[in-house]
Amino acid sequence: MKGVTHLIFGFLVGTIFIKYFGSSSPLIFMILVLLGSLLPDIDHPNSKLGKFVKPIGWVVEHRGFFHSLLFLFLITLVSISFFKQPYALPLGALSHLISDSFTKQGIKVFFPFKFRLNGFIVTGSIVENLFQIICVITIFFLLF
Repeated sequence: MKGVTHLIFGFLVGTIFIKYFGSSSPLIFMILVLLGSLLPDIDHPNSKLGKFVKPIGWVVEHRGFFHSLLFLFLITLVSISFFKQPYALPLGALSHLISDSFTKQGIKVFFPFKFRLNGFIVTGSIVENLFQIICVITIFFLLF
């Protein structure tokens, strides 16, 4: 999925879970969720975050380690150790993994094993655009 789709879906997930995990600082919580929603694509040199750390994309396969439960586990450990809102960043990363698992490319959820979890959405397609619209409408109803 495109970066904007990850941000929209991450915002939706953050909006749903903020009342459970983001009580001390809602703004920081949402910023970390949105950062987490982009984080797994750090392995793609042209992604919103990957542009700043291109060597990662040269070394690892896109939708490999950074799109796995192993990465999600490690990012959760780091978050628990360093952040006052430890579930925001992993929640955003999880939203990314969920949405990418619905694409035809899928994700290697159990990396390093080759098993791939994939769906039917083509990145950049009208179906992805429809998914964005549904998420925005849902966010609107949750907030108002």
